[in-house]
Order: sequence, then structure tokens, then C-alpha cells
Amino acid sequence: MRLILIVSGVLLIAFLFYGLIPGIGAFSARASWRRFRHRILEVSLFPFIQYSDLVDKHRLIGNFRFFGNLEAIKGKNSIWLNNGTFTVEADLKNVSIYLLPSYAYGRENQLLERLEETLPDEEPKSVPWQRIFSLPAGTKVFVGGALYSEGGRGIFRDQSKEPLLVVIYDGAKETILLRAIWGGRKRNEYWNRYTLPSLITGSFSLLVTGYLLMGPPQLHLAVLIALALSFFPIAALLPPGVILYFFYNYLWKRARLLRAERDMFRLPMRYFVEQVDLQPGSASEVERVVKLSTGEEYIMTSGCFYRINGNLRIRGSRGSVASLTANGRYFIFGVLERERNLILESVDPMVELVLLLGDPEILSHRCSLRARILEIAAALLIFSDLLINLYLILNILHYLIR
Repeated sequence: MRLILIVSGVLLIAFLFYGLIPGIGAFSARASWRRFRHRILEVSLFPFIQYSDLVDKHRLIGNFRFFGNLEAIKGKNSIWLNNGTFTVEADLKNVSIYLLPSYAYGRENQLLERLEETLPDEEPKSVPWQRIFSLPAGTKVFVGGALYSEGGRGIFRDQSKEPLLVVIYDGAKETILLRAIWGGRKRNEYWNRYTLPSLITGSFSLLVTGYLLMGPPQLHLAVLIALALSFFPIAALLPPGVILYFFYNYLWKRARLLRAERDMFRLPMRYFVEQVDLQPGSASEVERVVKLSTGEEYIMTSGCFYRINGNLRIRGSRGSVASLTANGRYFIFGVLERERNLILESVDPMVELVLLLGDPEILSHRCSLRARILEIAAALLIFSDLLINLYLILNILHYLIR
């Protein structure tokens, strides 16, 4: 009975520091990046600030967005941004700033999007404003949220229910939303800010526990289990199980890319809040038109009744080309100009002119399903890797400690 209790305690320590604490951090990190993606999609629907909006009154004007360059830092918590026409202020007290990874690849000459090649495989950084000590003048900043008017000056302020979104970026404005949605997720949620201290604490605790239990022969098994589990942080990287680790890493990365693809297929659908029947095989053509905040009409159509004039992008998953060949299903999103029967680019850099190779709902659902399957397979591989290596470590310790 004593041995069972001690072994249970050892396993509980391992579960706490290797599973529970990093797991809580993993769910927290995934939820945090999900909120970021949701918020930038919300902000992308806000209207742009016009100078006429900055009335000489002290009141909340509404939700707006703004592209500007850093003009100056005012005091500890405020910055001035200029868009070439007028200047607004942003109060950054208690606000986290998102820094998009550098964008080194151009998209101008690409018809078929290859997002894995053109967008950096890095997650944005989220940094509290209090930890940013300086920024060079001219830094490109995108801001979205509640705008107040004070004496004819526009001031962005954070609100509890509608947090202020501030993104520092380089490159063209048209790439911000794509980069945020594609990269706005952790590369591996298990490896978060809690993981390293938790692994070190767990490993040290089990090492000490194993050392303290040495002596009584009846506790020999408990000693072996404690010492073997103390190797958990490096066990996955040891042979022979390390082969499975490389397969796990590949599948996990592929699952992450599939979740990013899923969000990219849903991206132009955010303007169409009503349910749209997009089921494949339907004889009727789908066409919906909505009004943008710029006053333009944005169309979603599966027909070929319009001419395209602009920098059209073709977006599809790896298997969607064969699907298109089989049923000819595609959807075009862009600004409609009725007089000339054209679909054009919008003046809004966050509005896409894009052709989806397939039904966006079906494609996104397929990506979600495949991502879930790959994540389960990756979890089984890393679990098998750890199980094999920990079993070998346990046997080695058994021969060393007698």
C-alpha cells in the first residue's frame, strides 16, 4: 500500500508539472491568439477616420480604424500617428502591442497564392506598451477601436469590452490582415511561458524525490519511476524514439498550416453575415452583394457574368485544384462596378479581390477535419516517443541502481 501511494505521488508530480501547468498555458495561448484573430477581423470592418469625424466635442465618436506613421511619443502612454492628412492620438495605457514578423516576399507577381512560401512562418509578438521603451519616427502602425473626440482631436482609447488593437508592421497595408490571420497562432501551444519553468521544477522535484526514496528495497520501483520521469524534458529527443519526434513535428506543423488555411478560406466570408447555401452540385449560381464601410459594393459570386480588372489572387488548398476540375466550382470576391459589369479591387486595403478554388465552407471544414486528425496523430507519435524512451531509461536505471 505504501509503495502504491508513493508511486501515485510521483505520477501526480509528473502530471502536475509536465501536463497540467503547460496544458493550462497551452489552452490560454490558443485562446489568446484566437481573440487576436477575432479582434482584427472585427476591426477590419470598422470605417476609416475622416477629418470631418473629429468634431469639437468631448465624446465617444464610435469604432474606427487608422493606418498611420509614428509622429511622436507623448508622455508615458500616448503616441501621435499621422496618415499624411491629419494626426490622431492613441492612449496605450494597459494595451498590448502586436508586432508582425518582417515581410520579405512580394506578392505582386503571383496569381496563385502560395501562402506557405510568401508569408513568414513566425507568430507575431505581443508586448505590453510598458515594455516598449522607444520607437523610431515613421514606424508603421495600424490602430482600431473606440475613438473619442477631445477639443477637435481624435484619441483612440482602450475599453474593457472592446480592447484597442495596435499592430506595428512593415510592408504594404494589404498584407496586414493576411499575415495576422495566417501567423496569428502559436507554432506549438505546449511550449508557452509556463512550460520551461514547469519542466525544470518538475524534473528537479522528481530527481530529489528519487534520491530521498533511495535505501529501502521495497521502494526501489518508486525510485526508478521518479528518476526516469525526471528525464521527461529531454526524453523525446533521445534515440531511438527521436525518429518519432521528427514525424510528430512535421504533422503538428502541417496541422497548424491547415488551421491557417481554414481561416484564410473564411476570410472574405466575414462580410456576409447571413447563411448562404454553398453546397456543391447546386444548379443555381450563388451571388450576394453587401455594402462596405467605404460605400463600395462587395460581391460574392460563383458565376462568370463579370470581367475582372485588378490584382486577382487565386486561393486554394493543395487538393482544391482537382476538386475544381471535377465540378467547376469557384467563388469570386471583389468590389462590384455595375455600370461596366466589372469586379475590381477596393480602395480599402483590407478588402480582398480573390478567387477561391472551391466552396469556402466545404474547404474550411475539410481543413479543420484534417487538422484535427493530424493533431491526434501527432499526439500519439509524441506519446509513443516518450513511452519508448522512458521505458528504456527505466531499464537502464534498473541496472545502474541496485
